[in-house]
Amino acid sequence: MGLTERIKRTSTTDWLLTWFTGVVAVFTAVLALTSIYQFFTIESQLEVMREDQRPWAKITVDVPPEVNRATQAEMTQQLAAIDNVTYPIKIVNVGKTPAIGIQVDIDIEIVPKNAGPSFNYPGTHETVITGVLFPNDPYSFPANLLNPDRSVAQLSSTQRDDLATGRSYIAVYGKATYADSSGAKHWTQFCWWTAYFRAGSSNASSCVAYNDIDRN
Repeated sequence: MGLTERIKRTSTTDWLLTWFTGVVAVFTAVLALTSIYQFFTIESQLEVMREDQRPWAKITVDVPPEVNRATQAEMTQQLAAIDNVTYPIKIVNVGKTPAIGIQVDIDIEIVPKNAGPSFNYPGTHETVITGVLFPNDPYSFPANLLNPDRSVAQLSSTQRDDLATGRSYIAVYGKATYADSSGAKHWTQFCWWTAYFRAGSSNASSCVAYNDIDRN
């Protein structure tokens, strides 16, 4: 075999090796990109599954619907009958797995009409603790307006008059903390308000905005 032919064969072999190496590199890159895509897709699906299967604590002030539709005369009559401000609270696990170690910090405030609630949990408030709440199980308890010494407060004549004339409104707010079966921490915070003077207006926007959940 002549020198020229050996050079041609060597060049052809080198070209084939280069081409094959390039194909392998491209194929490897495609596999790597596909694996990365599948990883993020699976991770996203798992996150959706976790959200779907986790517990969700829903907190409501459990008043009859007709209370919110009451006329001014009915509201005035209700206010006249109140000695201490107490509202029934209901927490329900609307998720698909148990909520564990539930703690609810809750407070009732009489708020000036142009202000928002303080959301001050280090201050005087009630704390309710329960163990496990299974899916769709409700847990109910009363929330009370408290004195600074944590005793149940009696509605004063000034407070009653402020509510009757629209100078103030009542806000009930709280935060529930709990865990799922894997130990991940979750929370729900809520705020509900009512005014006994129907003709007036109250700046309760911060109360409405306070309603929120964790994104874990």
